[in-house]
Amino acid sequence: MKAGELVFVIRRIIAPKKTQVVQQQKLKKGLEVAIRNKIEQEVTQRASSSLHKRLSILKGSEGPSSGPPRPAANTSK
Repeated sequence: MKAGELVFVIRRIIAPKKTQVVQQQKLKKGLEVAIRNKIEQEVTQRASSSLHKRLSILKGSEGPSSGPPRPAANTSK
């Protein structure tokens, strides 16, 4: 750095109350996710223990042909 050269440091400064609110929101979201995952795990465990065959969780469809075949819709009247 040369003499007479100005250096500006850009920092993001958040008010202390805002920082506390942001931290509380992050904590709340983390807790909600953890609770939802725990509930899903417990429900899956109970359902699989009551069924004879193993329960698998489906995460969305991968295409129009996936899943059980649907009955054809009768369009003639």
